[in-house]
Formats: sequence, structure tokens, C-alpha cells
Amino acid sequence: MKRPPTLAALAYVNVLNFLTMVWQFDKHAHIGSDPIFFGTVLNPRLQWDLLNVVMIGTLVASVGLFRGWNWVRWMALVLCVIGYVMIAPFSDARAIPAYVFPMIGNALSFALLFRMPSIVHYFTVATKKDKALTVRGAATALFMLLAAFTVHSIVMGVFRKTLVVEIAWIGTAVFLTPLLLLSALARWNLAVSVREISALLLGAVLYFANLFAASFIDERFRYAASTGRFDWTQGGFLVVALCCAGLALALLASHCKRLGMPDHLAS
Repeated sequence: MKRPPTLAALAYVNVLNFLTMVWQFDKHAHIGSDPIFFGTVLNPRLQWDLLNVVMIGTLVASVGLFRGWNWVRWMALVLCVIGYVMIAPFSDARAIPAYVFPMIGNALSFALLFRMPSIVHYFTVATKKDKALTVRGAATALFMLLAAFTVHSIVMGVFRKTLVVEIAWIGTAVFLTPLLLLSALARWNLAVSVREISALLLGAVLYFANLFAASFIDERFRYAASTGRFDWTQGGFLVVALCCAGLALALLASHCKRLGMPDHLAS
């Protein structure tokens, strides 16, 4: 069955969110002692325990969104609500704006998951045969996930100033583009490939736009000034480039649809 592009984009947003959580466990982190959520009453140990639970839930939700598991929507909603309640900034009001902004984005995402007709139909009507995984589908999924990992590594590296800008642009050409082409070859369906790659790129744009905005709000209300931790300009250029590529592919996908090209998803 044809996976709605909006659902695919939301699934990739979930994947990127999972990768950001993994970034918390870098070599500079003091796991269990460094606080993660500003303003919460939870001690650092409990914050890291909560992060582990949310990471596992996000991973399961990501798989479920791609595979069309209806129950995963409810699991993700419950985890999201519990998580927001537990990290509520009761101890410092300065954290409230950065706490509320992502919550609005999550609310809009769940509204689409539960109310958008094409997504509801995909979760409730799709047959088991449509959702069966094949070797071709597994290869395609692997290339697309590697592409998502590459996008996340490049944009986050530039934004957090851990990756040289020139290397980031070279990496986009040398690593990201071939992975996307390989995913298209593995799927062997131009219309579906274009639609799915567009969903990945536009999902990344939505995710990073939300992340950048939340980081900006956090700096302004928490520190009342820029800390110099982030490269807004170069990170923004990368996101704009992804947006342009995603929109161009979305237009191409629309053109393929008008031409009547087969667009059923090959799992």
C-alpha cells in the first residue's frame, strides 16, 4: 500500500530525534551526573534513566510508523505525555518557553497521526501483505536509514561546531547523494523513490527547523544572550539546501503521479 508522504516525513523526524538522543552519550558526557533537562525536579540519574526509556520507545515508534503498526501511535502518545510531565520545569520558569515550543510541535504531529485521513487509512486498512518485508525493502530501508544518519551527522556537526563546514558540504556530495541513489536503485521504482527521498529531506527540514528554534528560545530565555555554542548561519544554509532539494523532489513526485507512473510502496 502507498505510504502517505506526511507519515513518512513524521517517521523520519522520529528517527532523527532518536539519533539526537544517542548524541547525548558522547565521550564528553558525564552519564548519570550531568543534568539533561533544564528546570526539572528530577535528579540527573533519573533524567538519564528517563532518556534511556524514551530512546527505546522512540526507536520502536520509528519502526512502527514505517511498518504501519496501529498500536504504536498510542504508545508514542503515552510516552510523550509521560515524558513531558516528568521533565516539566517546575524549578525554573526560564525553561518554560523552550519546554512549551517543542510540545506544540509534538501536538501538531500527533494531530496528523490521529486525524489526517490518509494516515488513519494507512494504519487501519492496510493489509498484512502490503506490510510484509522483502529483501528489496530491507535493502532500501537500510540505505534510507544510513542517509538519515548522514543528514543528522552533517547538520548537527555544523550546527554544534564539531564539523568543518567544507567537510560537511563535501560529505553531502560524497556520502548522502550516493546513499539516496542506492536506495532508489534498490527500490527500482522511480515514483516511490522520489516520494520517499523527498519525505526524508523535508522531514529533516521540519526536525532541524524545530530544533534550531527551540535552541534559540532556550538561549534567549535561559542565558538572555547567545552563548556561541551554535553556528546558526551555516546550519541554516544546510537546512535551506535540504528544503530546496526536498521541494524539488516533491514536485517531481507530483509530476510522476500525473503521468500515471506506478507508486505502490515496495516493502
